Amino acid sequence: MSSASRFVVYAGIAASTLGLSGVGMPLASADDAGVDASNCSAADLLGVVSGVAAVESVYLHTHPDVNEFFNGFKGKSRSEIRTAIDGYMTANPDVRSDLEGIRQPVTDFKERCGVSAGPDIN
Repeated sequence: MSSASRFVVYAGIAASTLGLSGVGMPLASADDAGVDASNCSAADLLGVVSGVAAVESVYLHTHPDVNEFFNGFKGKSRSEIRTAIDGYMTANPDVRSDLEGIRQPVTDFKERCGVSAGPDIN
């Protein structure tokens, strides 16, 4: 697989893993009742996501067993991936805890900005 193809596959896995299938959705605006729109722009979201992705990349490089697990999704359906991730996280609560901690800034952004960006993979 070429490096460009790998990047696309890994980026897709990272996005779905982060629960950001709806990144293209409109974000909170100042007109939304009860939502403080400061620091809730698309640029802000992408800044948070890129930081989380960088930390998650380091985590995967330093945890080859977890990296290998996520490399095994090629050719699998979303439901197969979902089932595999659920099973893996249940069997590896330490990994679940680590990844939840790494992804916390995205969760915080979604809550602060009233963004529903798809299902979480936790």
